[in-house]
Amino acid sequence: MRRSHTGARGTCSWSSARSEARPGQAAAPARSTCAARCPWGAAGASHEEDARGEAPRHVWDLPQVRRDRVVPALELPHHGRVAAVPLLRAEPHVTPAEARSMFPVLERSAYLNAGSVGPLSRHTFEAMQAAEAAALAGGRGAASVWEAAFATEEKLRERIAAQIGVSVDKLLLTTSTTEGCNIVVTGLRLSPEDEVVTTDGEHPGLLMPLLASGAQIKKARVMERPAALALQAVLDEITPRTRLVALSHVLWLNGHVLPLADIKRETGLPLLVDGAQSVGAIPVDAAVADWYTVSGQKWL
Repeated sequence: MRRSHTGARGTCSWSSARSEARPGQAAAPARSTCAARCPWGAAGASHEEDARGEAPRHVWDLPQVRRDRVVPALELPHHGRVAAVPLLRAEPHVTPAEARSMFPVLERSAYLNAGSVGPLSRHTFEAMQAAEAAALAGGRGAASVWEAAFATEEKLRERIAAQIGVSVDKLLLTTSTTEGCNIVVTGLRLSPEDEVVTTDGEHPGLLMPLLASGAQIKKARVMERPAALALQAVLDEITPRTRLVALSHVLWLNGHVLPLADIKRETGLPLLVDGAQSVGAIPVDAAVADWYTVSGQKWL
C-alpha cells in the first residue's frame, strides 16, 4: 500500500483540497512525488516483439486489461515514467517465453484466473522453501533472522515503489489490499454526517470498510456504462459533504479502467484506490492518488 496518510504528503488533504476545488471544477493536480523509478530502459527504448509477432506499440494503444496472459505486463513497453515490468526479476529484458517458464502450471494448462489468486512461480516456491529450511535449521528468533527479514523487506519496498511510481518512504507493507483499505478508512474517522463516493462495482475488500465507517455511502453507477463515462458518474454523486472518493483502478467484475487522474483533478477530494487488479497488469502511477493499495498475490 502506498502510504501518504501517515505523513507522506504532510497534512490531511481534504480540507485544503476542498477549499481549492468544488465538484466539477478543476483543481491543480498534486505534484508528483515519484522519486524511485526503474533504472533500466528509458521511454522509447527497443523491446521484444509481442506474442503475436507484431511490432511493439505505445502502451496506451494496447488493451488496458489483458485477461489472456498470466504476466501481461511483461509484454507492455515501458510507459514514459513508470516501467511496466513485474517484480519477478531485476533483469530489464524478460521475454514472454522466459516469463512462461517461471510458472510450471503453464506446461499443462492455460491459467486464466490470475485476477483471483495468481499461479505460483518457481522463484516464489524456491524462496519459500529456502525460508522454511533456514527456520528449521537455525530457528526463527535470533537477531540475525530479524536483521535479514528487515533487509528483505527494504528491498521489496524499493522494488514495489519503483513499480508503482512512488518513493520508498511513502510505501507501507500490509498483509492484504483489504487491510490497507481498512487502515485508511479507519484513520479518517468518518462520521454519519460525512459522505463517501464509491462505485457499484467494488470488491468487498473496499466496500466493507466503507460500510463499517458509519459514513453515508453513495455509489456511482458505472457497471452498465462505458468506462469513458465513469468520470461523470462519479461527479454526479459529489456533494459539499463528500469527504472521500474510494474506488478501484480496474473494476474486478468487468475489467473497466477508471480515470483516476481525471477523478482526482475534477473533484479535488482525497482519493483511496483499490489497486488489486491493476498493478502488474497495466502501467500504474500511484502518485495520482492519496492512498493506493496493492495486492501481491495477483498480477505481481
